[in-house]
Amino acid sequence: MRFAPKSYIENVRRKGGFCLIFKYQLYELSQINLVERIKDDLGLPVGCPKAIEDGTIMRFKNWHIRKLSVNSK
Repeated sequence: MRFAPKSYIENVRRKGGFCLIFKYQLYELSQINLVERIKDDLGLPVGCPKAIEDGTIMRFKNWHIRKLSVNSK
């Protein structure tokens, strides 16, 4: 997600979940024209990446691995 109140994130964490916060609001590639208008007209941090960056994927993967190891004990 792009943004969430700390209380929402904490509620998800307490239930055993994970919130992945992105710097940009992401849209699918077919929305590139809309994204360009949002950037130009509103100056908001939006993008249409072809893939999620490796570092972002690793944040989730590392959390998942830690969660599996805690649950297997």
